Amino acid sequence: MNIIFILSVILEQTFLVVDAKKDYHRILHRYVKELQNEVHKMNEITDISPCPDAYSLFRGPDGPFCYKFDYTCAKWIDARETCLVEGGDLLIPREDTIPFFASLIPRTLSNHACMNKFWIGLSDKDIEGSWRTVRGNAFSINSTRWSMYHPKGISDYDCALIDVIGNSPIKSASCSDRGHPLCQIFIH
Repeated sequence: MNIIFILSVILEQTFLVVDAKKDYHRILHRYVKELQNEVHKMNEITDISPCPDAYSLFRGPDGPFCYKFDYTCAKWIDARETCLVEGGDLLIPREDTIPFFASLIPRTLSNHACMNKFWIGLSDKDIEGSWRTVRGNAFSINSTRWSMYHPKGISDYDCALIDVIGNSPIKSASCSDRGHPLCQIFIH
């Protein structure tokens, strides 16, 4: 009887040890998963590193790129030069991304010539009425992103900007007007 009692105690202790090991492995597995998730998050953060200082990452439909709202007040050509010097260009507008960028611009009214106005990579300087991005792609004048009465068919209004004051963000303007550069750098 003593031997049976001792064996049952040993067996019970063995089951407890096995259960403890199972719990330990379950906890260890969960901890490893959490560490893998943290490593994945850290890898995503390092994905941002291709963006220069002051630029933010945007994951667009055509792939990721870096963007920056520059607060230099400049004519369109000078705004573009600001972006080119940094390895980019003015933001190339897309029908589906313009609302996102417009939503980031503070909606403050001011008499300041550049307030709320950001130059984008769009103009009809080469052929009046034929709006093209700085990469040469056509942009529809029927786009719903144009503000009312824009683009204006005035020969001097050859450049485009995002201006959040109004119903739709894209407006045509004279290239000699002043606005801020909205720069974009593609990540390869």
